[in-house]
Amino acid sequence: MDKYLIFSDLHGDVKALKTLLAHAQEEAITLFICAGDVGMHRVASLLEPLPLLLVKGNCDFHYPVPPRYITVDFYGRLLFITHGDLISDWTSCPQSLSERDLFISGHTHKARLIHPKGGPICLNPGSLSSPRDSSPPSYAIVSKEKIEVKSLVDKQVLETLSLTEECQL
Repeated sequence: MDKYLIFSDLHGDVKALKTLLAHAQEEAITLFICAGDVGMHRVASLLEPLPLLLVKGNCDFHYPVPPRYITVDFYGRLLFITHGDLISDWTSCPQSLSERDLFISGHTHKARLIHPKGGPICLNPGSLSSPRDSSPPSYAIVSKEKIEVKSLVDKQVLETLSLTEECQL
């Protein structure tokens, strides 16, 4: 069963990435998704062996330049991934998204998991390096059954959303 790990706003923090990769070994991750601001020049050697999808953040200046957004099919749901600096919410998304789909962004350094009425599930995994609220550094795990936003510090679940209940929409 596929399980995706989503992170954003690493900004080249090697220690945070090493912690994340240690947590990922326990989760059997099949794909890593970075919603921008990775700081590639500092962390490339750690990321190269991973199955990784990456979008360009406003602080990403490495080559090759990642796309501004990507889409991925995940068990019949469309995942739309962007950094969030140019496409800040699902209403300005160039792709049509249903209530079953996910709009994934970073940029704000604040974790968020909401499902607005009539819109897609909106996920911001927060920042791995420097959260801008009182929350700890965080990332998200997306599986067929649920989405969890977890603390990088202790893997505590900060927010969760069941996708099995969402299937009944």
